[in-house]
Amino acid sequence: MSNLVPQEEDEKAWGYLKNALGVFPELTMRNTDLLSVQALLGMALFMQGTPNPQPTFLLIAAAMRLAHSIGLHKRGTGFNLNPIEIEQRKRVFWIAYMLDKDLCLRAGRPPAQDDDDMNVELPDADPEDNIGNIPLADGKGKMNLFRVMCEFATIESEVYKRLYSVQATKQSDGELLNTIGELDQKLEDWKDRIPIDYRPEHEIKASHTPLILHVVMVHLTYYNCLTTIHRMSVHHGYWTSRLSNYAIQGLNAKPLNPRVFSSAALCTAAARASVSLLKYVPQGDFSCVWLILYFPVSALVTLFGNILQNPLDPRAKSDTRLMNMVVTFLSMLGQEAEQGGVIGCSESVQSLRE
Repeated sequence: MSNLVPQEEDEKAWGYLKNALGVFPELTMRNTDLLSVQALLGMALFMQGTPNPQPTFLLIAAAMRLAHSIGLHKRGTGFNLNPIEIEQRKRVFWIAYMLDKDLCLRAGRPPAQDDDDMNVELPDADPEDNIGNIPLADGKGKMNLFRVMCEFATIESEVYKRLYSVQATKQSDGELLNTIGELDQKLEDWKDRIPIDYRPEHEIKASHTPLILHVVMVHLTYYNCLTTIHRMSVHHGYWTSRLSNYAIQGLNAKPLNPRVFSSAALCTAAARASVSLLKYVPQGDFSCVWLILYFPVSALVTLFGNILQNPLDPRAKSDTRLMNMVVTFLSMLGQEAEQGGVIGCSESVQSLRE
């Protein structure tokens, strides 16, 4: 999984996972406790750093169902728990929720958790044990990264439900356009609440490498969510010309978010920003590469599509260089890539450039 640690450490890690999977039936069919949910989530997090996403889907779904069995999706006031126990339960649930919604949006699969069937509060923004808090660059302030990402996961959930679910396909053109504008506004409001040190679309101000990787994930997931929202508008580009005579069925009377008319440009800018973040990924850390592989490949496809659509774009050459950066990034996987399909992906990208 990585050439940054000795091979025996990797083998030991896989041995632990094998042992954990050996008790999977017991965890899911006999036990109904918080530790079982945590064990399933731990295995899911481990599998995120591998080429095969299928085990992660199954483990997260199992963890969420087990969480339902012990009421993690409900407020803890009726369970005679003390504040520390309530906060711990909230944290475990929201970890499962974040993983569920993130994979849902990337893969287009329905989530395991329906937002209409939960009323658990978000984790504390400033907990007494300081978990989730990260310092600002000036050393005088802090931000709870865990709380920020939980809030973001609720937006991801809404994006899927309102744009990509079966029910969402029943919207008229005007209703869909309004939805895109509303979701974009929610995402931008979330972004603007983040301190500028860590805010997407700004340079990352952090020197501690493990912290940087977490912030990079915040940025990558933001750009992906932005693209996922505006991709729907790009697919309906004819709307722009039809708005002048208010011909779109379902368009409401309130002002329309003007950013829906810049969807293609927003998607392209997000792709460029995503590729630029690759400089923060540790060289040779395969598990980290597999974790974020979706984002640069998705960005590459967006850039390539923009070049095909706008071959005379002044930034076409620089975008080609960004595509080359993604190819170099893929080559980091080396031998491990041969079994994960990345070699084929890399070769396809190279042929596109030619």
